[in-house]
Order: sequence, then structure tokens, then C-alpha cells
Amino acid sequence: MKSFLITLTSLIICSTSFAQEKELTPQQIRSIKRFENAKQQFLDRDYNYVVTYYDSIMAEYAYTRLATYKMASESYEQLAIMQPDSSLTYSNLAKDVYNEAEKWYGKMQLADKWDALKIEINEESQSEGESYQKPNFPGGMSAFYEYVRQALQYPQEAKEIGIEGRVNVVFVVNKDGSIDAVNALNHLGGGCKDEAVRVVANAPNFIPARRDGKPAYTQMQLPVLFSLIEDTPTKETKKEKRRRRRKG
Repeated sequence: MKSFLITLTSLIICSTSFAQEKELTPQQIRSIKRFENAKQQFLDRDYNYVVTYYDSIMAEYAYTRLATYKMASESYEQLAIMQPDSSLTYSNLAKDVYNEAEKWYGKMQLADKWDALKIEINEESQSEGESYQKPNFPGGMSAFYEYVRQALQYPQEAKEIGIEGRVNVVFVVNKDGSIDAVNALNHLGGGCKDEAVRVVANAPNFIPARRDGKPAYTQMQLPVLFSLIEDTPTKETKKEKRRRRRKG
């Protein structure tokens, strides 16, 4: 008979607005150059270039920088003005981009940052000497792992079919510690993806990150492994069996 084991691998804290001191890969360097070029084209009002860049990024990745969403949305808005015959189409595309940004960054963060976000060349997301404190969970991250272990239930369909694997869940910890924009980066059938997202979305509030002493938004990633294991008799069970044999 099979039972199940739900394993939490190490939590990865990802903050796109927090610089990390490590050598960039060639792919990351190319990505940064493309992004900087797209910003220049946006400032030069080449809006068709910007939306083409956005489409190419979304074809490669699940989500992207908030600034890229902002450039694409505003580019569609400008194209709606420049091409009146297609204004409705472009306006709807601008809304679609905004909704996609909201999906990954959350309503609170977009309400706070969207209008104020300025597109500039070679802007620095973190000033030199800026202090940063990671978000935490009341009682420590071990308490968060324990919450997930207790709340997560192996979906019945996945158990019956024998589906195992990893669901990578990303979410935003808002400045007030609430959790928002919970999404799975990959699909695992049998209801595993939905269950992992459900549990994280319903988690208690975190202690928010702090940047220069002020609460800050942070994106986090939690890989959750669903694994079916064979039941093995415990030592207690073996003793009980020996007792029954002696009595028999």
C-alpha cells in the first residue's frame, strides 16, 4: 500500500529589486542588454519595438520585470492614440498587460508602484550601502514549513494515478506582510498545482522585508515536492506480529 510524503525543499527568496553580488551569466548579460535597449526604444517612442520585445520575453518566460510590463502597457496605450482605427484593440492589449502584471506582482504592489514607476536608462534598483532584511515568518521559516506540511493534502486524483513531482510556487509578500500574487511556475497534474497554490495563498501573514528600515515588497519561491512512498512496517508493528504468532 502506498502513502504519501510532501517534502518542502529549501525556500528561495527572490527580490527583483534587490541586487546580488555575483557574476552574471552570458545569458543574463544578454537579457540586461535587451532590456536596456527596449527602454531606450520606449524613450525614443518606438512603441512597436517595445511590444514586440514584450511578446518575445513572454514567449520565453512565465513573467518579467515590472518595468517591462509598464513599458508594454503604455506602448499599447500610445499606439491606441496613434492608430484610431485600432484603438479598441490596443486599449484592450494595454489592459491585458496590466492584468498580467497584477497576476505576478499583486494588487497592492501595483497600486503602490505602477503610476510612480519611471522608465530611465541605467537606473539602479538599489543604491550603494542600502540595507536589506529578508521577510520572515512568525516563529521562523521552520514554522512556515510546518504550516505547509499540516495544511497541504495530497490530491486524491494524483494519489490514484500515481503523480509525483515538484510544484514551484512564487508569491509576493506585501509591505504589510500579507501574501499576494500566488502562482505556480510549472504544471503538475492531478490537482497538485492547485493544492500547492491554495495552501500558500491561505498562509498567515509574514513579517515583511525591510529596505533601509522601511517595509518592502518581496517575491519568494517555494518548491514543493509531492512524492508517493511505499508503507513499511514499523518496529512496533513487527513486535505485535511476533506476539500474535506466539499466542497462535
